[in-house]
Amino acid sequence: MDAVNRFGKDADAETWLIEQRWPNGVACLACGYGLTLKTGAVIQDSKLSLSKWAMAFYLYSTNLKGVSSVKLHRDLGITQKSAWYMAPPHTRDMGRSGLCVRRAGRG
Repeated sequence: MDAVNRFGKDADAETWLIEQRWPNGVACLACGYGLTLKTGAVIQDSKLSLSKWAMAFYLYSTNLKGVSSVKLHRDLGITQKSAWYMAPPHTRDMGRSGLCVRRAGRG
Protein backbone atom coordinates (compact mmCIF):
# COMPACT_ATOMS: atom_id res chain seq x y z
CA MET A 1 0.00 0.00 0.00
CA ASP A 2 1.43 3.38 -1.06
CA ALA A 3 0.08 5.06 2.09
CA VAL A 4 2.08 2.77 4.38
CA ASN A 5 5.31 3.76 2.66
CA ARG A 6 4.34 7.43 2.61
CA PHE A 7 3.12 7.70 6.22
CA GLY A 8 5.25 5.17 8.07
CA LYS A 9 6.38 7.76 10.60
CA ASP A 10 4.32 10.41 12.38
CA ALA A 11 6.69 13.14 11.18
CA ASP A 12 6.07 12.15 7.54
CA ALA A 13 2.33 12.03 8.18
CA GLU A 14 2.37 15.46 9.84
CA THR A 15 4.26 16.96 6.91
CA TRP A 16 1.74 15.52 4.43
CA LEU A 17 -1.28 16.63 6.47
CA ILE A 18 0.10 20.19 6.72
CA GLU A 19 0.80 20.26 2.97
CA GLN A 20 -2.77 19.13 2.27
CA ARG A 21 -4.32 21.70 4.62
CA TRP A 22 -2.03 24.64 3.78
CA PRO A 23 -0.57 24.21 0.27
CA ASN A 24 0.76 27.79 0.32
CA GLY A 25 2.36 27.53 3.75
CA VAL A 26 1.01 27.55 7.29
CA ALA A 27 -0.67 30.84 8.07
CA CYS A 28 -3.80 32.06 9.83
CA LEU A 29 -5.78 34.13 7.35
CA ALA A 30 -7.44 36.05 10.19
CA CYS A 31 -4.40 37.25 12.13
CA GLY A 32 -1.21 35.65 10.82
CA TYR A 33 -0.49 34.08 14.23
CA GLY A 34 0.79 30.55 14.92
CA LEU A 35 -1.19 27.51 13.93
CA THR A 36 -1.34 23.91 15.01
CA LEU A 37 -2.39 20.89 13.02
CA LYS A 38 -4.53 19.25 15.69
CA THR A 39 -6.28 22.11 17.49
CA GLY A 40 -9.96 22.19 16.76
CA ALA A 41 -9.86 19.10 14.55
CA VAL A 42 -11.34 15.66 15.06
CA ILE A 43 -7.78 14.39 15.62
CA GLN A 44 -7.18 16.73 18.58
CA ASP A 45 -8.02 14.27 21.35
CA SER A 46 -7.41 11.10 19.39
CA LYS A 47 -5.09 8.45 20.75
CA LEU A 48 -4.45 7.21 17.23
CA SER A 49 -1.16 8.21 15.65
CA LEU A 50 -0.93 10.88 12.97
CA SER A 51 0.26 8.20 10.56
CA LYS A 52 -3.02 6.27 11.03
CA TRP A 53 -5.05 9.45 10.46
CA ALA A 54 -2.97 10.39 7.41
CA MET A 55 -3.46 6.92 5.93
CA ALA A 56 -7.22 7.18 6.51
CA PHE A 57 -7.42 10.64 4.91
CA TYR A 58 -5.30 9.42 2.02
CA LEU A 59 -7.58 6.43 1.47
CA TYR A 60 -10.66 8.69 1.53
CA SER A 61 -9.13 11.13 -0.93
CA THR A 62 -7.99 8.49 -3.41
CA ASN A 63 -11.01 6.19 -3.34
CA LEU A 64 -13.94 7.29 -5.51
CA LYS A 65 -16.54 5.19 -3.74
CA GLY A 66 -15.40 5.94 -0.21
CA VAL A 67 -13.89 3.67 2.40
CA SER A 68 -15.85 1.59 4.87
CA SER A 69 -14.95 1.44 8.52
CA VAL A 70 -14.48 -2.32 8.08
CA LYS A 71 -11.80 -1.65 5.45
CA LEU A 72 -10.07 0.90 7.70
CA HIS A 73 -10.20 -1.56 10.59
CA ARG A 74 -8.59 -4.22 8.43
CA ASP A 75 -6.05 -2.06 6.58
CA LEU A 76 -4.90 0.10 9.48
CA GLY A 77 -4.95 -2.59 12.17
CA ILE A 78 -7.23 -0.61 14.48
CA THR A 79 -10.45 -1.49 16.28
CA GLN A 80 -13.75 -1.34 14.44
CA LYS A 81 -14.89 1.38 16.85
CA SER A 82 -11.86 3.55 16.05
CA ALA A 83 -12.34 2.96 12.34
CA TRP A 84 -16.00 3.98 12.59
CA TYR A 85 -14.96 7.17 14.40
CA MET A 86 -12.51 7.99 11.61
CA ALA A 87 -15.16 7.56 8.91
CA PRO A 88 -17.16 10.54 7.60
CA PRO A 89 -18.95 12.59 8.80
CA HIS A 90 -16.54 12.62 11.74
CA THR A 91 -13.57 13.48 9.54
CA ARG A 92 -15.25 16.29 7.61
CA ASP A 93 -13.85 18.94 9.92
CA MET A 94 -10.27 18.08 8.91
CA GLY A 95 -10.50 20.93 6.41
CA ARG A 96 -11.05 23.29 9.33
CA SER A 97 -8.23 21.96 11.48
CA GLY A 98 -5.22 24.01 12.42
CA LEU A 99 -7.12 26.82 14.03
CA CYS A 100 -5.22 29.87 15.07
CA VAL A 101 -3.61 29.35 18.47
CA ARG A 102 -5.03 32.66 19.69
CA ARG A 103 -8.56 31.65 18.72
CA ALA A 104 -8.12 28.37 20.54
CA GLY A 105 -7.28 30.29 23.72
CA ARG A 106 -3.64 29.28 23.82
CA GLY A 107 -1.90 32.42 22.63
